[in-house]
Amino acid sequence: MGAETQTKKKKLEPLKVTCTSSACDDGLHCFRQAKETGEQRVRGGRCRDCGVELIDFPRVQQRSLKDLEYTFRSLKYEMIRHHFWHLN
Repeated sequence: MGAETQTKKKKLEPLKVTCTSSACDDGLHCFRQAKETGEQRVRGGRCRDCGVELIDFPRVQQRSLKDLEYTFRSLKYEMIRHHFWHLN
């Protein structure tokens, strides 16, 4: 890559969301599994920040085409997925 090409590249701004971001009061949660620390571990469809259980992950992980509506509705509760689905 030449110096000309490098100067023409658009500088990307950092995202304002990470895979552990949440906005629980707005209905946007984080379901990323926490590392095991003794007895504390977030499991399944429980938000790692507020603890609400919203998603039946065994059901989602079946990847059934007949259950697509539930899968998409459920995954939109996750802040990072919501961000990318609504990115303009």
